[in-house]
Amino acid sequence: MKKILILIVAVLPFSISQAQEPSKKEAIHQGDKKNNHQNNPRKERKHKMVQALALSESQKSQMRSIRVDEKKKMEALSLQQTITVKEYNDKKTAIRKEMQAKRQAVLTKEQKDKIASMKAERENKKNERYEKKMAKMKETVNLTEDQTKQMNALRQKTKADVEGIKNNNKLNDQEKKTQLKAAIKNARDASMNILTKDQLIKMLEVRNKKGTKDKSAIKK
Repeated sequence: MKKILILIVAVLPFSISQAQEPSKKEAIHQGDKKNNHQNNPRKERKHKMVQALALSESQKSQMRSIRVDEKKKMEALSLQQTITVKEYNDKKTAIRKEMQAKRQAVLTKEQKDKIASMKAERENKKNERYEKKMAKMKETVNLTEDQTKQMNALRQKTKADVEGIKNNNKLNDQEKKTQLKAAIKNARDASMNILTKDQLIKMLEVRNKKGTKDKSAIKK
């Protein structure tokens, strides 16, 4: 007998970024890169942030110097042949944190407050999208109140797990990325277990009607 396990990421109201969200300070040094933003949402977001910060010419110059310094250190690190993979990732993370601190020091208090404001705005928009997806799911598959509570609780738990991983200074960037990926996968698997078999099938039918068939979504 076939057991249906459907992974419909685009339809589920569960949405937390898989990868570690780029540091807002890291985004600043992208200020003079204006090409291809339309084709890359992350670059476009960085570009908009730089524009909003309105860096002075002096700040732009300092950011460019920091970027050059970072590139040199990363290139020197890549030439080290005797270190382990973990040592390499640890040093790479240390360089990134060092440069983040330098970029942060270039900013004024007003610019730092602007970054915090933009971050809060993005979080609010993310919550609004979640609520819309949840409402659509209720309508599409007759999600019960108990299922809704379970979905919301799972989302909050996963957000806490993600923040815990991001803020764990004992992990390098690669270790964080691996753990974040696992946390998201576990959350997605858990979200599927909240739904009934009939609800999963209904979601797949709706998705197929929209012309987004995904044969890899069903495991036999």
